[in-house]
Amino acid sequence: MNKEYSSFLKEEAGLTLTEILVTLFLIGLIFVSANFSGLGEGDHLKEAASTVERAMRYASSEAILKNRILRLKINLNSAPQEYVIEEGPSSSFTLPSSLYEENNEDLSLKDQEEKSKKKSEHDKQFQLITDFNNGPKKFHPSIRLVGAGTVSTKKIISSGEVSIYVFPSGERDNALLIFANNKEIISVDIPAFKNKFNLTSLAVRSSQENSFDSMEALLERQDELAEQLFEEWMSK
Repeated sequence: MNKEYSSFLKEEAGLTLTEILVTLFLIGLIFVSANFSGLGEGDHLKEAASTVERAMRYASSEAILKNRILRLKINLNSAPQEYVIEEGPSSSFTLPSSLYEENNEDLSLKDQEEKSKKKSEHDKQFQLITDFNNGPKKFHPSIRLVGAGTVSTKKIISSGEVSIYVFPSGERDNALLIFANNKEIISVDIPAFKNKFNLTSLAVRSSQENSFDSMEALLERQDELAEQLFEEWMSK
């Protein structure tokens, strides 16, 4: 075979194995980057709302199927914030009224200890549902669950733990969860019976406002809007 014909075959053979592997690696890198950076902050808010909807629908189905009380328990103090679904006692179990009592800063130390003891005993009645989660599921760190409240609590809870209960009858705590980032705040209305979860969105700052001077200022603004949304929701 002459040299010219041999050279022609190499040119027509196309890419070498090494070149093909490098090309595939670069394509994979682009694909991964697109998937992990493609979601914007607004998308993470909507994803959090969708996550809550799916979790509550799952809890409702399981409560009816197992004839037990379930709850979505959220840890507002963790970073990032997280939640679990837990299975509790049978339908004959009555939730203590103290669960819905407002925190009273004037309680004596003894009363505070007694209240904490009752809560601990109540929590022991609930166990993690491993079919749904092997451990706490986390919300995206770029968003903040500002707080949650129910018709029974009559206020928004912004620290500690908050639980939304689901009953064997299919009824749920009528609740409002409020998520936010540095641009937008969104509320998720969890109805007692209906499967339609309503969303309400507000801008964290108006178009005339500049960016916040500090993180503290941003958090204060989020808290103000959360209170506004909750008060409007309670008045309906």
